[in-house]
Amino acid sequence: MFTFQVTLRNYSAWPIDIVWENAVDLEHVAFLHRDTNYGFELLDVRPDPRGRFLYDSMTFIAKRKLLGIVPSVNFGHRWIADMYEIWQIDQNPLLGITTCLRSTLEPNPQDPAKTDMVDYVTITAPGLLKPFRRLLEAALRRHTRIQCQQDESFRARRAELRARGINLPPSLFNASLMEQRFAV
Repeated sequence: MFTFQVTLRNYSAWPIDIVWENAVDLEHVAFLHRDTNYGFELLDVRPDPRGRFLYDSMTFIAKRKLLGIVPSVNFGHRWIADMYEIWQIDQNPLLGITTCLRSTLEPNPQDPAKTDMVDYVTITAPGLLKPFRRLLEAALRRHTRIQCQQDESFRARRAELRARGINLPPSLFNASLMEQRFAV
């Protein structure tokens, strides 16, 4: 096994609160990012005991397409650490890769009405993949850049609704598998 770190920076044309609404929402993954994800299943959601956030943590399965064609399943756990900061761990049993993500939002220094999305990623992978480290980094950069671009339409819609005086509260649309099976 080997471990490496990558810092990813992406940009949004929208204010930090609009970007935050998109960041906490994982249910959009299977819809906005169909070219890289073909499914999302919410396994469990833990409410925020302080009532500050939509949830405290969630456990999920993200079904992805490696290289756009190879089906792969990632198991993930996400925790809202603080305002504008999410921590997430993903494990891909097929490839033996674990990804630890600390995702943060910051006002853009040149234009505070816009947002910088900064992800600090630590990847642990089998030693056999070490010669492909640069390729893994490039794929990760490409993946996050594309998803951030695709998310701009979500953010635009939220901004448009707010401009019309429609302030829909963030919500989870899917019941978790725990709720479905055990009536939690």
